[in-house]
Amino acid sequence: MPKDTGPPSLLGPGLKRLAPWLVGLLTLIGLGLRLYRLEFLSLWIDELVHAQTARAYLEGRLAPVDPGLNGILQTYSVLMSFGVLGVSDFAARLPSVLYGTLCIPAAYLLARRLLNAWIGLCSASLVCLSLVCVHWSRLARMYAAAQLFCLLLLLGFLWAFDKKPVAAGSWLARRGIDGRGLGLLAGAALLAILSHQLSGLLLFGLSAWGTAVLVARWLRRQRPILDRHAFLAGLGVLLAASLFTGPGQSVLRTVAGLLLSEGQLRWLTPDLANVWQALRSPERFDNLRRYLAMLHADQGWLQLLGWAGMLLGLRRRPRATAFLACSFLAPLLLLSFVLRDPCEPRYLTFCYPLFLIAMAWGLHEILLLLAGRLPAAWRDAARLRVLMLAGGLTLLMAAGPWQGVWQLLNTSRHGNVVPIELAHIFFKDWRAACAYVARNLGPDDAILATVPQASDYYLRRDDSIVFRQQTVQPGSGAVQAFGVGPLDGTSAASLQDLQATVRLRPRGWLIGDNFLRTVHVDQPTRVWAEQHLDYHFNAVPSDWFMILSWDRPDLTRKRKLLLQVGQGGQMRSRELKFAVDLSKPNPTVKLRCLVEGLDTADEGYIRLNGQQRINLPAVPAGAFWLDVQLPRAALQAENRLFVAARPGVKGDVRPGFAVYALELKD
Repeated sequence: MPKDTGPPSLLGPGLKRLAPWLVGLLTLIGLGLRLYRLEFLSLWIDELVHAQTARAYLEGRLAPVDPGLNGILQTYSVLMSFGVLGVSDFAARLPSVLYGTLCIPAAYLLARRLLNAWIGLCSASLVCLSLVCVHWSRLARMYAAAQLFCLLLLLGFLWAFDKKPVAAGSWLARRGIDGRGLGLLAGAALLAILSHQLSGLLLFGLSAWGTAVLVARWLRRQRPILDRHAFLAGLGVLLAASLFTGPGQSVLRTVAGLLLSEGQLRWLTPDLANVWQALRSPERFDNLRRYLAMLHADQGWLQLLGWAGMLLGLRRRPRATAFLACSFLAPLLLLSFVLRDPCEPRYLTFCYPLFLIAMAWGLHEILLLLAGRLPAAWRDAARLRVLMLAGGLTLLMAAGPWQGVWQLLNTSRHGNVVPIELAHIFFKDWRAACAYVARNLGPDDAILATVPQASDYYLRRDDSIVFRQQTVQPGSGAVQAFGVGPLDGTSAASLQDLQATVRLRPRGWLIGDNFLRTVHVDQPTRVWAEQHLDYHFNAVPSDWFMILSWDRPDLTRKRKLLLQVGQGGQMRSRELKFAVDLSKPNPTVKLRCLVEGLDTADEGYIRLNGQQRINLPAVPAGAFWLDVQLPRAALQAENRLFVAARPGVKGDVRPGFAVYALELKD
């Protein structure tokens, strides 16, 4: 890339020598942020893809690591971490921590090579503190690795091809190619595509940049025309043909199929008819809004610096600015309008550091514009450089996503730990649920779980039975039953299967998270389990779990009702209906409740017909019968009743409570 023209960089010679040390300090800070309380959250279900595969390989239950997995490099990284540190949540996430931390110096090197060292420093600080970068560096997923190797890929490209041909030297040197940069480019490209197939979209960005430079040269009648930019422009034509034509998609599937699975290939070769239909629909901009919402949720108004950098930088560094803009905007537009399904903000994270570099570039340009209005004696003064550097870094740190990072690191409960605009994922405390079961687990107990990958991982077994009876078809959203499985005590795919499992397995456990209340579990099967199995109230200190068990149960006995209220955001029960005879003279109707977990008199109440509230008193430890008087004046012939909880009540030591039975005595 050509040197800066116009005002100088904001770093003087002394500060340039200090820059590597500042980057080292930022790297240590970033490492600390990514390691702090790394094990607090249980593994998210997608993290188990890598953790379970690596554990199975170590235990000899899986010969090779399946190359069709999404993020194969991440799986191998977790495998090596498990081999050194043992199987744990910390070891599963440590590779992502290292990949994410290395993104800090990688962003500095790329920004310095592309622009200058001051922008490199600001870019490193942004990557260090970005909530997006910190969050995905703390999860055992492939997004931090994809970020790192995409940065190295672009750095290798600049290193390899940002050279002038020499008259004497190697064959590569005579053509302006650096062999070491070419090696970095090839290695980073391979590791990037093994991290996430979306990394291949950077090729569209490079080809768009090459086309832009080629067109600019042609308009200015500069020579030579046929160089690496012409090659990149031609590559863009081939890439467009591979994405937007049927024969091209066939070739792409053949070539990319050497590294990617069938599911990944379907993602990279979209149905063109659906794409054109989506572009004509009123929702055509919805995906773009979701990705832009991620930028705003992470950086707030500071994101405007990124767009400013892509515009203001064109006046002094058009080639460098176009390189940065094309490398980010091409994937953004393809994900927004072509590769539309599925659409998640995290799919943009592989190239997100490029936007952070653009933010640093925008700040640099704005500060230079302001410096140009100062008296001439101040413009090149060392103190001005120090002031600009300190002021720029202070602005980025003070207005950055510190609050979100602080909340992420110091969260006291599972759930949504970052804004849903950044990552719409929910952490559930499977570690605590399985720890409770493990303390009471017999050697031959059966395990049923709504997420069997989680129970297998935390209980160190591989025979959990999936407790789901229905599935949702992708695309249509239609609910379809699993059907009846083998009636040998190894299935819970239907009510019949569950009953057979409980009869054939003398002891067992059912660990259910919030999937128990979704379409994945049909109501008759869930109700049967609640009525006939033993319920362990408040066995898990976190929300969204229900743990049931059986020990040679008497299946002729059953509970009349089981309501779990005030846990996991479920502040009221399902609606209950009952009828009364209004002609009777009694002023009240007695409602008997078998309850557990009412720690205070203010925690629970009954809401009658949408208006009347009747408080429930506190109860001793264990299940306890309560008699609640319902005023007949508030009753109707047909009545609606909810059992509800008040959140955040002082003295409520156990969140939520359970109701095992409701009996009406009229």
